[in-house]
Amino acid sequence: MLSGQLIDEVRRSSPSIEPLDLLTTAIARSDELTADADALVDQFVAEARHAGHSWTAIGDRLGVSKQAVRERFASRAALAGRERFLPRLQQCVNSAGTLAQKQSSDEITVAHLIVALSSNEGIAANVLHRLGVTTENLARVAGLGDRPQAQTTVTRPAESDAFTLALRSAAWFAIERGHDYVGTEHVLFVLATDPGSSVRRLLEQLGVQVADVKRELSHCIGDRARKRRRRDRHTTSCSFCGTPNTPLFGRGVRICPDCARLAGELGSH
Repeated sequence: MLSGQLIDEVRRSSPSIEPLDLLTTAIARSDELTADADALVDQFVAEARHAGHSWTAIGDRLGVSKQAVRERFASRAALAGRERFLPRLQQCVNSAGTLAQKQSSDEITVAHLIVALSSNEGIAANVLHRLGVTTENLARVAGLGDRPQAQTTVTRPAESDAFTLALRSAAWFAIERGHDYVGTEHVLFVLATDPGSSVRRLLEQLGVQVADVKRELSHCIGDRARKRRRRDRHTTSCSFCGTPNTPLFGRGVRICPDCARLAGELGSH
């Protein structure tokens, strides 16, 4: 069932109330929701495998064959590991741990991670610097710059759930873009575009909006929405939400009744 909260969010996020701007915003939000839904299923497929359940049993729950579920999830589970991290991203992860250790933090947080992304070489650092974000300002708004330096602990702090999820989401995002590696650009993208991310709020405090980050990263991460719509030309699923057996609406585009109704509701306001 379509959420009124989602409709309101699209209206607030759209650059204008023009119907086509609203539709474009709705499509972008749909992509974000699809990525979240995919990540949610991936998480529990991985947990089921870790618990010893077979691909056949998992496929039965998903309503697909053993072969289909292995083709979809086996490579995703492999890439979700950190062995595919590029050296510069691994350096950022290590630097985040070092920063947390110097700050005597109990956990390594996404705030430590975004500061590390800005202070180490990589695409993320280049993008942040082009947008006028400095490591010093990030550390300041994150509350990491002026904290007294206590005695450094010997052991590395544990990773917070948000930190681990950010890295895992970056890996899933890389898969969606068709990349066989995970770089600093993927991590920056998921941190900046997650509506609930504290990093997104930190960047906004520094005058950086999500659209700014997307624009700067567009040349290296590609357009998953466009890629997915090309793929959907060969299916009968809705181009926006994936509902099966959806009629063809236009050239290469299928739209289900719910998405059509949403477009109509957006256009009438």
